[in-house]
Amino acid sequence: MTKPDNKQFRRYRFRKRHGVLFLLLCLVLGPFLIHRQPPPPPGFNTRSKARPILPNQLKLLIDSTITNPANNEKILSHHIFDQILKSIDQADQFIYLDFFLWNPWKGTSTENYRKLSEELATALIKKKQNYPDLPIIVVTDPINRVYGTHEPPFFQQMASVGIPVVFTDLNRFPDSNFLYATYAKTYGKALHWFLSKIGLIQKPYVSNPFDANEPKISLQQLGRLLYFKANHRKVIITQSAQNGIEMIVGSLNPADGSAFHHNLAIHVQSSICLDALRSELSLASWSSNVETNLLQNESDTFTKTAAEILAASSSLSPSSIPIIPSPQITWLTEGKIHQELISQLSQSGRGDEIYIALFYLSERNVIKAIKQAAKNGASVKLILDANNDAFGRSKPGIPNRPVAAELMKLSSKYEITVRWAATHGEQFHGKAICIYNKNTNKNILFLGSANWTRRNLRELNAEANLLIENTPELVTQFTNFYNKIWTNQGEETFTLDYSTLGETGATLMWKYWFYRMQEATGLSTF
Repeated sequence: MTKPDNKQFRRYRFRKRHGVLFLLLCLVLGPFLIHRQPPPPPGFNTRSKARPILPNQLKLLIDSTITNPANNEKILSHHIFDQILKSIDQADQFIYLDFFLWNPWKGTSTENYRKLSEELATALIKKKQNYPDLPIIVVTDPINRVYGTHEPPFFQQMASVGIPVVFTDLNRFPDSNFLYATYAKTYGKALHWFLSKIGLIQKPYVSNPFDANEPKISLQQLGRLLYFKANHRKVIITQSAQNGIEMIVGSLNPADGSAFHHNLAIHVQSSICLDALRSELSLASWSSNVETNLLQNESDTFTKTAAEILAASSSLSPSSIPIIPSPQITWLTEGKIHQELISQLSQSGRGDEIYIALFYLSERNVIKAIKQAAKNGASVKLILDANNDAFGRSKPGIPNRPVAAELMKLSSKYEITVRWAATHGEQFHGKAICIYNKNTNKNILFLGSANWTRRNLRELNAEANLLIENTPELVTQFTNFYNKIWTNQGEETFTLDYSTLGETGATLMWKYWFYRMQEATGLSTF
């Protein structure tokens, strides 16, 4: 009887082991069979018709910081932010704002910043107090309340004077950090229930990741942060009897910690603003349907204000494009930005001069298209942020340094060169490409909020860009600015040679593969 008993025992142990292994595999892999990406919400992935525009309806705006080498003092130029304040001051029919970062947080930095966040909020509050019937809507990202209720006091102050403040409903966004999201959405409710039972889910004992001087956050807030979703747009649309409808689209965040950043934007006075307004109101509308996304839960106030803004703009109608080539402008968001970038780079070749100014470059299809443009004979120049600094914290140069090394491998055979922005704690935060050809009269400027990363270009974040074509005056302004910082005209050092910060050897190898892993999985903040 011993042998059969041993056989049965071994069979039992085998089944038990494999049963446990099967259960573990189900727990680990099962969520990927269950989890489905949410579809892009309304207002995402839009492209307007190309609208005609006059050169005097466009203005290139540049925010920059110069550091005085003698005393290390920073000299600021805030053309974008000052134009935002001016547009608010002149508006008498409506104001609509959508900004990603809008807070006083400074990270670990001890710099003396201009208080952009409070200054902007104060301008809106005073405007509403002076003109109570003026429709104003504020849309922002829940990062500014640390995905809980930690919003700066000025948001409540805006709501108290009748300005609807809408925090974007990120639950409607596709999941960029899909590894985390897959497990969080499968097991999150059970974990939330357990942590609630032991009193940990709401307890604020995690240090605020954005500013250690701010109140601590809960595990629930930390869990929401790790989805790495964002309404990353930076748009203000206003209308007045004096100027008509106008908007500013660019890379500036009205956050105190961003006050020294270099930024680029376009100020537009044209019917294209109507396309942008409709796209924006769509995003704001479905976000406001969730009660907790509206401060003071004033959904009726939002609905009424949105209707008033639409009514104020209804007398305008978008213009159509003449048949002959003419200056024109197009509003693009999310995936349409990606498509346009690839298209423009794919069509570039001999005689084209490509000027790129970027905070982040990591999206693989775009990188391939840049390399192909150089191989096709285009002259490609890139000024990149070295990814050294983020609000007082040091960064390891990912993703830009390994990507720059990849591009510079072509520099011995093709006209492609990278220079680094010479920053001193701030960020080179613009996101722009300009393509110029004096022989074919090609003139293209494409800029806005979108970094050239998977998260920003592949319908994951909310983004907004403007494509401007056949405007040689505007392109000349941009290329003059670009060449000034490329060649370090004057006494200031604006950019550095690639070799000063270029990566090599084992350091380059680990950074390259680490960046590739982050880009592919979404386990990153870029």
